Amino acid sequence: MSASVADVGWGLLEHDFLFLAGLGLSLAVAGAKMLFRWQRRRHALGLQAIEKAARGMTDRELELASKLLQTLHLSVAERQELPDGRLRLSVMVTAARTDLARDYFLPSNLRPSSTFSGAILELRDDSYWVHKQHEMGVGRHGPTVSILARDVEEAVRQYVTVHGGSGAEPRIDGVPIDMRA
Repeated sequence: MSASVADVGWGLLEHDFLFLAGLGLSLAVAGAKMLFRWQRRRHALGLQAIEKAARGMTDRELELASKLLQTLHLSVAERQELPDGRLRLSVMVTAARTDLARDYFLPSNLRPSSTFSGAILELRDDSYWVHKQHEMGVGRHGPTVSILARDVEEAVRQYVTVHGGSGAEPRIDGVPIDMRA
């Protein structure tokens, strides 16, 4: 009897150890993911500061670019704040990089699995994806097409093209986008 009780005791200890080891590993993986996300966000903010200084961007210009990317709309007053009444592509790229590092999707409230018209940008495993979906009729949408972009600039160019047309100066909600700057 005592031998089988001892065997059961060792079996329980062994089971508890494996459970705790598995739990510890799960916590370590979750912690590593959180650290990686924090480092990515910190890196994006550092890049934003460098780009801002190098390209002469203002905080307000970045805010307006971020708002246009998120909502596809700027008010009349906000449009009047834009230098020369237009947004530079470089400012939009910087704003997109920062937003994607924080939220992983742009616009942050949409996902590729939802129904939408236009484009969604996604940052996944240090790669930038452009998800496109178009309306095919009243209330009917086509399939979502996902394309891997070379970098964030190419992803933003595709986003602008989908929402604002092509050419040297497409417009999103009437706001001219300078694709050369």
